[in-house]
Amino acid sequence: MLAVKVFAEGVAEQIKEYLPPEYESVTCSVKEQNKTNSVLQVGIQVDKPGHAASPIVYMESFYNEVRSGEPMDKIMRNIAEVIQDALDGPALDQSIRIEEFESIKDYLAVMVVNTAENRKLLEQVPHKEVADLSLLCYADLPVDQGDYSATFKITEQILKKWNVDQEEVFQIASENITPANTPVLQNLEEVTRQILIGGAPPENLLKKEIDFSNQEAMMLVLTNEKKNFGAAMMFESQVMDKLSQSFPEGFYILPSSLHEVLILPDRGGISPKELGAMVREVNQSQVEKMEQLSDRVYCYDKEKQKIVEVPESIERGKEMTR
Repeated sequence: MLAVKVFAEGVAEQIKEYLPPEYESVTCSVKEQNKTNSVLQVGIQVDKPGHAASPIVYMESFYNEVRSGEPMDKIMRNIAEVIQDALDGPALDQSIRIEEFESIKDYLAVMVVNTAENRKLLEQVPHKEVADLSLLCYADLPVDQGDYSATFKITEQILKKWNVDQEEVFQIASENITPANTPVLQNLEEVTRQILIGGAPPENLLKKEIDFSNQEAMMLVLTNEKKNFGAAMMFESQVMDKLSQSFPEGFYILPSSLHEVLILPDRGGISPKELGAMVREVNQSQVEKMEQLSDRVYCYDKEKQKIVEVPESIERGKEMTR
């Protein structure tokens, strides 16, 4: 991490030499950002007079290019292009005032993170713990072009500035009808096919009545319309109740990432221990550290209407912290 920071400091000092004259007034500074799952990233924050937002360009990927032997001049030009795109790209809707609760409340949503992996973050944000996970609120703000959005987590400091309490924020965030809060349930096989060969996106199975009883190997993907922080949809009681009706034998919830979970009917084909091992292997080999949700498998207790961990899926000492 120190090497990346030193690299970033050098970039901040020299990058203006690679920017066009109209960017002469920008200032660049090194920023360290604590991301999800305690991942620390180093970036260059770019401030431009008269520009509402100050984008941060993260340096890790560019540093890896240096280590791979890419010419420094080429890397600097690439960074300059990213900075220009960030400054000239979509901007936050000017009608939105972040410091005003009334301006933000309609854009609030809920996300879920791993509690143990986010202790420092959770010290700063209002949250609710469920099993080994924590729910927190964030704002998903529209920008002035296309389908882009800007997000930020709701901290205790922001609540004080807004003069509202945690319960009010959570209630509004849970009840808002937005793409970030709209659950989407799709067939995993169809999602994979659409990614590989294109075509229309698979239908949202929550919008129709389907008989799952004859589909032995079915695995479903649960996310939100934004496909961002969609794992929180596992805490939508209406979704869980519908799945309970569809799968009276029960079902497992596999944490794919912060953005989605997989739903697998409990038909005895794979044991919870095997499912837990599968989740851990996928996390270690395929999911970026800051995108991981959990190494455990969950199920829905329909009597208590709550998400619970499946004890047999847990392997102490081999979970996310590594």
